[in-house]
Amino acid sequence: MDILENQLIRAVLMKDRDKTKELSESIFNKIAEDHTSFDFFKSYLIQFNGIFYWNTIKNIKDIEYTTAILNERNAFLLKISESTNIKSLKKVFFEMLDFYTASQNKLIYNCTNPLIKTILIYIYNNCGKK
Repeated sequence: MDILENQLIRAVLMKDRDKTKELSESIFNKIAEDHTSFDFFKSYLIQFNGIFYWNTIKNIKDIEYTTAILNERNAFLLKISESTNIKSLKKVFFEMLDFYTASQNKLIYNCTNPLIKTILIYIYNNCGKK
């Protein structure tokens, strides 16, 4: 499990949405297979949220932007704490990953249209491919 966690952190840091999705599914399935407690999964997501938050803001000097990221982090914490079942936690997990894989690009972060946001994220993740 440690290897999957490290790979997920790296994939989010590299903004690799495909790898992030693949790894997050594997982690979620592993947790489900192990019949891990609901409270453990909540704690697990809180830890990931903190790691992803720190990796996102550590090199950013813009106070407004870091405040916006902090607000999102806090919103995820609230969603996690208010979750009452594994399905809602899984949804928060994937929302969190979606946010942190796109968060360093202000254009993507500020986009409110889900379709346009998906297109921008696709372009962002594939612009270096031939």
